[in-house]
Amino acid sequence: MANLSTGNGATSEQAQWVGRGIFNRLAGPLDKTPWLHLDADIQPDSIENLLIPIVICKLNLEERMKLQYLGDSKDAFKWDYLDFFVDQIKAPCLDVVPMWTLDDASNQGSTSPTLFPATGGVTEFCRHLKGNKFLVELKKLPQYTGKNYAVRMHKPNIEFQDNAIFRSQYFSDIHIKNDRRGVLFLDPDIGFEAPKTVSKKHIKYSDIATIWQNTGDETIVVVFQHARQKHCPFQDHYQEILRGLRNIQPLYSTAIYWSNKLMFVLLGKSFDQIGKARDINEAYRKKNRPVQMINNRVPS
Repeated sequence: MANLSTGNGATSEQAQWVGRGIFNRLAGPLDKTPWLHLDADIQPDSIENLLIPIVICKLNLEERMKLQYLGDSKDAFKWDYLDFFVDQIKAPCLDVVPMWTLDDASNQGSTSPTLFPATGGVTEFCRHLKGNKFLVELKKLPQYTGKNYAVRMHKPNIEFQDNAIFRSQYFSDIHIKNDRRGVLFLDPDIGFEAPKTVSKKHIKYSDIATIWQNTGDETIVVVFQHARQKHCPFQDHYQEILRGLRNIQPLYSTAIYWSNKLMFVLLGKSFDQIGKARDINEAYRKKNRPVQMINNRVPS
C-alpha cells in the first residue's frame, strides 16, 4: 500500500484507495451520485498522476455523509455504553454497521459530549471526533478507553439506499458467525421502521431477518433507536418493535434508554446471552448513568 498523504490533515488510512492496481472512479457528479464503481485498471506508472483526484473524491464523499452527529451528546452515550458493553461481555470486536445518509443543513449534532456523563476517555474521544470527522477515527475508541477489543466497520463510505436489492446485498454481507460473543451494532439515522414510515433512515424488520441468517448463537445485535418526534414513551415503542420482530425466531431481547433521547434495543438468539446483556445493562446503570432499562427476555 502506498503511503498516501493530503494537504488537509487526512492520514494514509483515511485516504486509502489503492488496491492491487485497481482504482475507483466516480460514476457520476459528486452532487448527484456518491456511488463508486470499479472500472479502471491503472498501471503502476500512472498512480502518482491519479493519486490527488482520487483522494479528493474520497474526502468529498466522506464530507457528504451524515457525520454531523459525531462527537455530540448522544454520541457520548452511544460510545460510552457500547465500550462498556463490549468490554463486559468480553467480545473481541465491536462490529459497526453504519447506515449513512447525507449531512443536512440543521444544527443537529452541535450539542456538547459533556451533556452525558460518560467516562473521561469517551468524552475525550468525542471531542476528538468533533475535530476529526472521518469514519476511520471510530476505530480509535478502545485506544481512548484503554479496552482490549477492536472496532470493525462494515462498508463505510457507502451512502445507504432504500431499495430491496441494496438492502439485501448490504445486510447479507454481514458474517460474524465465527466470532464467539460477537457484538454487532446497527446504526440507522432514526431506528426501526415506523408503522407508516419507511425510508433509508430506518432499518426494516426484514433487514433483521436477513442479518439473523449470518450471526452466531451468542451474537448480540444492538440497534440504535432515536426518540420519535411525537411523544411516545420508549416502553411503548419497544413493545411495538417486538411485535414487528415476532416472526423472527429464536429471538430474545432487552433494551436501555436515556431519558426521551435515544434507546438501544438488544437482540439475540440465546436466552442466556440476553440475560447476561440485561445484567450488564444493570451494571452500567449503577455507574451513575442517567439511563433506564426495559427488562424483557421473552421471545418477541
